[in-house]
Amino acid sequence: MSKRAIDLLLRAMEARSPSLQVSALHQVSGAATDALLKANLLVPSGHVPVVAGMDDYEDEPFEATWSAELKSFGYHDSIGRWITVTDQDIAACRVDYGLALAKALVAFERAGPSRPTTLIADLIWEVGTIKLAGSKAPVPVWFARRLSDPGVWKQLETLIARRPPQEIRVVLTSTGGGRIPEIPQKRNHIINVADVAGDPAKLAISPQILGARVFPGQAQRRFPIDHSDDCGIVWHRGDAFTFGGDKQRHLLRQLFEAYDLGTRVCRTAVVLGSGPIDFSGRHDSSRENRAVNMSDLFWLSDAQMARLEPYFPKSHGKPRVDDRRVLSGIIFINRNGLRWRDAPAAYGPHKTLYNRWKRWSDKGIFAKMMVGLAAGHGEKKTVMIDATYLKAHRTASSLGVKKGGAVA
Repeated sequence: MSKRAIDLLLRAMEARSPSLQVSALHQVSGAATDALLKANLLVPSGHVPVVAGMDDYEDEPFEATWSAELKSFGYHDSIGRWITVTDQDIAACRVDYGLALAKALVAFERAGPSRPTTLIADLIWEVGTIKLAGSKAPVPVWFARRLSDPGVWKQLETLIARRPPQEIRVVLTSTGGGRIPEIPQKRNHIINVADVAGDPAKLAISPQILGARVFPGQAQRRFPIDHSDDCGIVWHRGDAFTFGGDKQRHLLRQLFEAYDLGTRVCRTAVVLGSGPIDFSGRHDSSRENRAVNMSDLFWLSDAQMARLEPYFPKSHGKPRVDDRRVLSGIIFINRNGLRWRDAPAAYGPHKTLYNRWKRWSDKGIFAKMMVGLAAGHGEKKTVMIDATYLKAHRTASSLGVKKGGAVA
């Protein structure tokens, strides 16, 4: 298992629906999705019959229906043609919470049912009890997801008020620590699973780290300042401060190491350039972590759009997504040899770019544009869109040449 797989699992737990399309998870990370499926942390769960229509619907969600006659899922496009959708495209999976929580609490002496007991369907479960250093009695454990949703949070508050713990209760959650609301009842400790994991690449929770979170007053050993093993808690002159997330804990770990060595000055490049945080500017394919300078992007001018518009097909019913933005994005992707999923966010969803490129290529629209522009002799800055763009595989140079032919 990898940290990316664990992160994806926690994101899947936070999804609005308990069933998720496998193809959608593959777009986030194919390797992580396959690892979770192989570990049975994600298990098959029928179908989610929603697709992005490959027609003038752009990438709007479009319901795929079952055809008893054709024995397949599909939908009718804007001119009435039946478009078949494969089972693989809409196959769904769900998180196996029983197995996930068993792995999370594997380091604890646990009592309770083999499978979690549902308290609120698909949202909150009772896991059982664990022995935790610092507690006189076994500690009850719940698991809850989507606590950043006000409606779910209200249900949890109501449940806690109806079933108060005798001493303390641990409520584990997949919701990030920074998005968990404050709770006035101090006997309930709501803790993100990733914040107390012994290893970021594993689900297993560390008993030492969890104990320090639940009983912070018993863990301070040095004064005036000290920290928990994971740097998730910092004590200063009797006050406890909690920090969630890998980045905060990494920076604190670097600072405390310098503090312990008596180093009074830390070089910024050394602190930010080490550990799991990448500040080096290397390529990151995830859209949320990729920053692109707006001046580096390509945008079609008004004059260029005016020359291309005569070749645009008429829209049937629903207006198309902004043509300038989508076509500029397609040109940018092809010019820079990028994957569709690596399209800068300024161009909109990468699925929209791919759908437009695929649909207009199949209809010959881009070919007509090039023929028309070439016939008009073009300008020095004529826009050329290559609808047949292909990246050569690294082994292409080793392909044999056909007898009597030449290498293309």
